[in-house]
Amino acid sequence: MQKILIAINGEELNEQALNFACAIAQIKASPLTGIFLENLVENEQLIWKVTGGGNYPEWEIDERSKALATKAKKITANIEKFRAICQANQVACKVHEDKSVPVREMETESRFADLLILDACMSFKGYTGTPSDLVQQILRHAECPVIIAPESYTAINEIIFMYDGSKNAAYAIKQFAYLFPELYDKRVIVFRIAEDGIWQGPEREQMLEWLQQRYSAIGFEVQKGDVKDKMFDYLLKRENNIIVMGSYGRTALSRFFTHSDADFVINTIPRPLFISHI
Repeated sequence: MQKILIAINGEELNEQALNFACAIAQIKASPLTGIFLENLVENEQLIWKVTGGGNYPEWEIDERSKALATKAKKITANIEKFRAICQANQVACKVHEDKSVPVREMETESRFADLLILDACMSFKGYTGTPSDLVQQILRHAECPVIIAPESYTAINEIIFMYDGSKNAAYAIKQFAYLFPELYDKRVIVFRIAEDGIWQGPEREQMLEWLQQRYSAIGFEVQKGDVKDKMFDYLLKRENNIIVMGSYGRTALSRFFTHSDADFVINTIPRPLFISHI
């Protein structure tokens, strides 16, 4: 069994992302831990304290505010919904309520976890974009592999390893294989861009040898040209797969998540995306 987390905005539960997380938990026969992020810092107000030595400002949360009470009710209702959806999917579940800064909370939670699942649109006040600024920050600081949940999900029949020859890409491929030995019977495709559209030599043979110890159907797709254009064109033609990539914020992956392309990727290519980095 593995420790699988799903990060959730306590006030806005994404049922599609949760159902995907339940499907992953079913594959692993593992419980699912819902990390309900409250971000109480955004409810702090500047209060002037009066003392014998004078006045001074301090940030505090008004525990009696209507906004805080409304927030608490939403979170309680979403926790109940989380448990109900997990039960309907026959997945054991746990709940952690984290009240501080979301990025810091997720960095700590992910330190002793095997996998973190994120909704690309998860956000709080002050975080914008798709994927949201919050999700991008969590990706950079997560200390375990991450899967970005798709908007819709059917099944995983194919695994696409995006390989650029880097240590991070190789690490992501290994992490995925180690985490999901259950997918040994799925077709594997290694996608790579080469200057002349040809990839031969010891590295390719070594990768093939390693993959053959874990998968029964392996193919290589080697193309030449612009990484981003070729990547999108290829992925658009594939269905029912999971995409595996290396570290966030570098090379192809950083371009993959530029603001102008993100909405296109998430909405036009609704595939789960596995990300891991050294």
